Amino acid sequence: LCGNGERLKLYEQRLLFLKRCKSYNIFPMFILNNSSLYNEDILFPRGVPQFIENSIKMARTTSLNQHIRKLYLDIAHHKSEIVKIKQQLRNCTSAHQYTSIQSVFGSNNIKVKISEKRRLKDKFSWLVNKQRPENVNVDTELVVEPPATRVTPIRVTLSHQEEALLALGPNFALPPRVDDKLITDVKVEMAAAAYALRYRAHMEGIQGCPSQAQHLKGLGAPITRSYVHPPPTENMDVEDKLKRLNSLVLHHYSNVKIRSNITNEQATGLKTLVQRRDELHISVSDKGGEFVVMEKQTQRELTINHITTTGGVYKFITPTHRYKGVIRPVIEPTKVTFRRQIKNLRDSIQNRCNSLWNRICERRDFSNEVNKYFLSHGSQLPTMYILLKTHKFDISDIQNTEDIFLRCKVRPIVSCCGSPSEKLAWLCTYILGGLLDHVPSHLKNIFQHLDH
Repeated sequence: LCGNGERLKLYEQRLLFLKRCKSYNIFPMFILNNSSLYNEDILFPRGVPQFIENSIKMARTTSLNQHIRKLYLDIAHHKSEIVKIKQQLRNCTSAHQYTSIQSVFGSNNIKVKISEKRRLKDKFSWLVNKQRPENVNVDTELVVEPPATRVTPIRVTLSHQEEALLALGPNFALPPRVDDKLITDVKVEMAAAAYALRYRAHMEGIQGCPSQAQHLKGLGAPITRSYVHPPPTENMDVEDKLKRLNSLVLHHYSNVKIRSNITNEQATGLKTLVQRRDELHISVSDKGGEFVVMEKQTQRELTINHITTTGGVYKFITPTHRYKGVIRPVIEPTKVTFRRQIKNLRDSIQNRCNSLWNRICERRDFSNEVNKYFLSHGSQLPTMYILLKTHKFDISDIQNTEDIFLRCKVRPIVSCCGSPSEKLAWLCTYILGGLLDHVPSHLKNIFQHLDH
C-alpha cells in the first residue's frame, strides 16, 4: 500500500512539473538530450535551417505531450490499485488497525510529496535559467514596476510609496499571516467543505430522480432551508479522503513559510494608507482596471449628485412617524429613525413579494414545498454604489471640485443579493432568459455585435 502511494505521489508531482514546463514553453533535459542534433556544426556549418528547428520543436512538444498522457494513465492505474488494497485491508483487519494503517499511509505520502515537490521546483528553476535566461527565476522575489495609469487620484495627493502599492492593481493580494486565527479559519472552512462533500457523496449514491430542491439548486436558484439534517458518515472511502485532505491542508499551513511579495517602499505606502483610511475612499474603476482614490466626502457628494441629477430613477423618501394615528414627517431624523425606516420598508417589500408569490402558487396549484422555496425571509434592502468611468474623462482636466461633478462619469451598481425580490427575480430571469434568443435586437456580447 505504501509503495503504491509513494509512486502515486511521485507521478502526480512529475505530472505537475511537465505541465508547468509546457505552460512556460520549456523542455526537460531528458527530452532535449534525446531530440538534439549531434555534430550540428559539422552538418550545418552555416546554421540549422528554420524548418529543421521547427520540426525538432514539434517533435519535442509531441514527446512532452505523450509523457504527460502516460503519467495520467500511471496515476489512474495506481489509484485503482490503492482502492483494491484498501478494500482487502478493510475486509481482513479491524477498524483500529485499518485506521492506523491509514494514518501511516497518509503521513508517508505527505513526506514523499513534499520531498519530490522541492526537488522538481529546484529543477524547474534551473531549466528556466538555462533555456530562458531573459526571464527571472520564478522562485525569487519579482517586483515589476506597473504603469502609472493603474492609479487615478481625484483631487488628492498620494506619496510615491502609496502610488507604488496601489499601482499593483486590484488583482494583487498580500500573503496571509499564518497565525492561530488563520489556522482556526482554515479548520472551519475545511469542516464546512467536508459537510458539503459528504452530502454530495450521499446524494450521488441514492438511486432515482433528484428532488425538487436538488434540481433548483443545480439550476442556481438562491433557495435556502431553515434546517438541514446532518449528512451520514458511514462511507469509509469518503471519510478516509476527508481525513487525508484535512491532514494535508493543516500540515501545509503549519509548515509553510510566508515571504513578503512587496518591496520596502510599497510596505511603507501600505502603512500610510492604513493611517489615512478615515480620510480616503479607494474603489475600483468601471472598466479601466485601476484604483480610484478620492476623499470620502467627495465620494459621498458624487453619489448624491448622481442620485439627484438622474431624473425618473431615484426617489427620496422622507422619514416619517405615526403620532395619534397620523403619519407625520420627522423634523430632525436620527440614526435610529433611519434604521426604523429601513426596517419598515424592507418588511413592506418582503410582504408584497411573498403575497404575490402566494397568489401565483394558488393560481397554478403549486405544492407547499415549492411555495416555501421562493418565500423571502430575513432579507435586507439592496445596496447601491457607484464606479467611476475613468476611460471617459481625463484626470488632467479636473482642476477643482466643480469639474468632478461636470466631467466624472459614473456607473451605478445595485447589489440585490439577499434582497426581498432576489428569488422572484431569479425565477423571472430563468423563465424569460430562454426567450431572448428569439428577440432579433438582443446581443449576447460584443463578439456577436462584431460578427453581425
